[in-house]
Amino acid sequence: MACMTSDGVVEPCIDPLASAEAAAQHIVDACLTDGPVGRVGLEIEAHCYDLADASRRPGWDELTAAIAGLPTLPGGSLVTVEPGGAVELSGPPESDPLSAVAAMRSDRAVLRAAFAQAGLGLVLLGADPLRPA
Repeated sequence: MACMTSDGVVEPCIDPLASAEAAAQHIVDACLTDGPVGRVGLEIEAHCYDLADASRRPGWDELTAAIAGLPTLPGGSLVTVEPGGAVELSGPPESDPLSAVAAMRSDRAVLRAAFAQAGLGLVLLGADPLRPA
């Protein structure tokens, strides 16, 4: 069977996995195999808060001002702000996982220091613990 992609290319269709068990078996068979890791890129997101009032969510202007004052990050990460105000570090691909982690740690330290200088803190969690939904 053939399927057309969004750009008009015809390719063989991939059957969707029929169950959670089939998905788990696919992971075991295709994803968890020994072999070279290859290049690794990391991203982290952080919720931002005001160091003087942890319940206050900093505004867009505060976030962009803190980011604008950043030096070039030593690990080469880019800094962006998600629509909800989370700050994201996106690291470039590194040759291996240890190099990617080391680069991300150095960039995170610079980001934290710059935000602290601006009176802002970062919480590196998936859900905002200071302002639950």
